Amino acid sequence: MRSLQLLMACGAVTALVWTATGSVAKVDSNSGGASTKTFVARAAQVGMAEVMLGQEATERGEDAEVRTFAQEMVTDHSQANEELKRLAATKGWKVPLNTDASHRAMAQGLSKLSGNAFDRAYVKGMVADHNVAVAMFQRYARNGGDEDLKAWVTKLLPTLEDHQQKAKALWEKMTPWASN
Repeated sequence: MRSLQLLMACGAVTALVWTATGSVAKVDSNSGGASTKTFVARAAQVGMAEVMLGQEATERGEDAEVRTFAQEMVTDHSQANEELKRLAATKGWKVPLNTDASHRAMAQGLSKLSGNAFDRAYVKGMVADHNVAVAMFQRYARNGGDEDLKAWVTKLLPTLEDHQQKAKALWEKMTPWASN
C-alpha cells in the first residue's frame, strides 16, 4: 500500500508541476524575451532531471528494459543538456545549475522504493515528463522567438517523441490492465 501511495505521489507531483508550468512556452517576438529565457531554464531543468532520475534507475532498476531505457535517458539528455548550455552561452542566457523542486521530490520518493514499485514509479514519471516536454517543445518549435533555439528544439523533438513512445510502451507492458 505504501508503495502505491508513493507511486501516486510521484505522478501527482509531476502532473502538478507540468500543469503549473504548461504555459512556459508562450513566446514573444523578441528573441531575447523573458519567454525564451523561461523556456531555456525549464528545458535545462527537465533535461537535468532526466539525467538524475535516469542515473538512479540504471543503478536501482530491477527490470532490464527499465535500466536500458534509463541509460538512454542519461545518454541522450546529457548530450542535449550540453548542447543547450553551449547555445545559452552564445546568447548570454543563464541556465539553472539544478533541477526543479518537483523532480527533486520525485527523486526523493523514488529513493524510498525498490523492485517493481521503483520501476513502475520511474516509468510512470517518464511518461508524464515526456508528455509535457514534447508538448512544450512542440509549442516552442511553432511559436518560439529565437531562431537558433527553435532549430535546436526542432532537432531534439524527434528524440523526445521517441522517448515518449518508449516510456508509454514500457508503462503498458508493466500495467497491462491499464492499457484497455
